[in-house]
Amino acid sequence: MADVTDEFVTNEDVFEMIDETRELQMVNKKTSTIPEPYIIKGKWLYYRKITEYAQKEDKIEDIYLTSTPPYITQRYRDIESKEFYYQLEFEDAKRRYQLPVTAQEVTQSKYLVELASKGLEVTQNEASSIVKYLSAYRRFNNIPDYDVATRLGDVEGHFISPYKEDTESNKYKLFNADRGYQGLIDAFETKGNIDDYKKGVFQHIKDKPMVMMMFYSALGSVLIKDFNVDPFVSEISGKTSSGKTFTLNVCASVWGTEELKTEWNATNVSVERMASFLNSFPLIKDDTRKADKPFKIPSIVYQFSGGQSKGRGNSDRSIDYLEPWHNIMLSSGEVAIPDIAPDKAGVAGRVITLQDNPFPDMKQEVFDEIAETIEENHGLLGKLFIEQYESEKDKYKNSFKGAVKYFIRKAEGNEVMARIARSFGLLQVVGEILNDIEGFEHDPYILTNQAHYSMMKNNKNIDKPLQMLEELLEKLNANRGRIAYNKHHFHDNTELMAIYRNDFILVMAPTIKDMLGAEFNSIVKQWDERGYLETNNYGKQKNITFAGESQKGYAIKTTIIKELGFNFEKINY
Repeated sequence: MADVTDEFVTNEDVFEMIDETRELQMVNKKTSTIPEPYIIKGKWLYYRKITEYAQKEDKIEDIYLTSTPPYITQRYRDIESKEFYYQLEFEDAKRRYQLPVTAQEVTQSKYLVELASKGLEVTQNEASSIVKYLSAYRRFNNIPDYDVATRLGDVEGHFISPYKEDTESNKYKLFNADRGYQGLIDAFETKGNIDDYKKGVFQHIKDKPMVMMMFYSALGSVLIKDFNVDPFVSEISGKTSSGKTFTLNVCASVWGTEELKTEWNATNVSVERMASFLNSFPLIKDDTRKADKPFKIPSIVYQFSGGQSKGRGNSDRSIDYLEPWHNIMLSSGEVAIPDIAPDKAGVAGRVITLQDNPFPDMKQEVFDEIAETIEENHGLLGKLFIEQYESEKDKYKNSFKGAVKYFIRKAEGNEVMARIARSFGLLQVVGEILNDIEGFEHDPYILTNQAHYSMMKNNKNIDKPLQMLEELLEKLNANRGRIAYNKHHFHDNTELMAIYRNDFILVMAPTIKDMLGAEFNSIVKQWDERGYLETNNYGKQKNITFAGESQKGYAIKTTIIKELGFNFEKINY
């Protein structure tokens, strides 16, 4: 039997004592060891049952519990949710285990049994007894207590780094008990040197607007909360084999390996949880075609841009804690996300869609060089970016205000482009910060303006009033038999849709209302403000006389009709 002193004995000491003596270890409440009536025999844990008799010797039974006696060595308290977690240690014949576990896993037998898949020797028969043992162990031992964060990025005003080398500098430890999240943490890896990264990656992409805007998004995700910008999506979309996935690999290299990139075959809940865990770091999703139900992607984008998880009830008849996040989602796909959505403009206001070729005229050997470089050099630039931002934070925040005003002006009344002006403003400032890092000099103003122009040019979804007008004209074009020309009646016996005049086409109100639905008033108002309509003294409508009868409707000017590529003129009528 080893001597017992008043000195605190660690769990490692306990293992050593077992190895040295391999004898019965009894309890002393002043040491960190096994509480009565539990004992270690050899390396196995038993429960000692003593039956006392008045007339004869007491009966002692040692009831077997497990061959892997568990020890709770640390307790953690989540600074956000205030929930508790533990570190559980045990060993078998081959190795020692250190498992982060939730409180319910060491206090409820039905959850403790699941630890069998992680190495703990336990069955349902012994689970409740081991739970009681662990409860006694916590009471008998002075277990170190730590405040921790269970998410990355900005948590309660402290920045939680995922990098192993930053563990000591973090005020709060990062605690994780989920294997899926651990894969993401492991992907935040630093390797190589920044000079090789500059030469092998940045010098090849610094003049490519589509790639750089995605690159800015990967960096700028950590600034979302500081700049009070809502979460948004930056997506690269277009034809197959144009370099979309490769672009995401380059973006992932800012913070770590390409394992930070995950595929779009995900549920709403999984995207929520990943966004919440990454918190300030970018969520990178590849290839919208791989989604199990692509039509659900727009709803995922809506939820993501809201910046917090969906409220759900629980078994306690209360509402679960709503987890917030402040980051940018990077996405790729052949079809732009707004084109998938039934409410195209609503989604478009949450997505920066880049559709031009990301790597025009780039030779294969350059692709190969970039790929080799990011394989050997990654997770370096993100840290430098944060340092540069912190060094001149006020300057960059002032620059952001001017950038937002600039992109609102460039929207030229386009509602969707005005809504994402803050996103463009943020990305331009990200470019400024990057430009101030030695070796990363480039022109962020040219790049963001080229991307803005490209988005205005390529994405009809960003201009809903114009888009809806075009859809209305397409409907009229497909129903020419329901259009009346000058004094002659239309030849279709169904309901009249419009009346043609040289300077305009008068569309009947029911036709427009049926198509626009609840958005009727707002869309027609914008048509009027943009000068698409010819009116008289009847508000936004026009009153004319047709075939001796007064008719009233919405008169769309012939000039805008021809600009959109339509012509309702009828020859020899």
